[in-house]
Amino acid sequence: MDPHYATVAFYNHLEHVDYHSMSVTQAAQAVQQSGVPDGYAKHEGSSTALTEAFHGAQPALLNCILDPVAKSTSTSDGASSPAQRAEETTVGLKRDYGDTLGEVRTDGESAVVDPENSEAGWASAHWAVANAERLGITRVSYDGQTWDRDHQTSTRFSPVPGWESTDELTEEGQSVPPSTQVVISTATSQESA
Repeated sequence: MDPHYATVAFYNHLEHVDYHSMSVTQAAQAVQQSGVPDGYAKHEGSSTALTEAFHGAQPALLNCILDPVAKSTSTSDGASSPAQRAEETTVGLKRDYGDTLGEVRTDGESAVVDPENSEAGWASAHWAVANAERLGITRVSYDGQTWDRDHQTSTRFSPVPGWESTDELTEEGQSVPPSTQVVISTATSQESA
């Protein structure tokens, strides 16, 4: 039930397996020892894509469609104010990536990453999108692209937009986040009003 613990435990066991000579399915089976040895095969494509996203291999790769954050909503971590949610985001990034991303800090109602490189930037941006529901994240901006939680809707005639140009999403009078930083916002429009 704890993704961080499960991931660390899996990789600790994977170190004792000659996984370089195996397919992803074979390596997973060697660690997990499932009663259905080929059960992992159907997940290889999505697991490879998620691995690429969480390592920042490609920009703007991950999207999540979530309900808007209600003003009174508390996250699963218990944080209810935007500042508390930003701090929980900072703590989560540091816990999951250690010091591999660059500088990670809380700045008011946002978590900010000054990434070491583009891969670290996209890794932290994708992590934020993947954890948006749990942490009450509303917007993630990096490298001139923004994921906005409120924009992730679709209709029969229009697809979900995913990542969009930051310039196009920035309202008149708002400052554009620096493209060299990952800016993870936790404020909703009701809370910032």
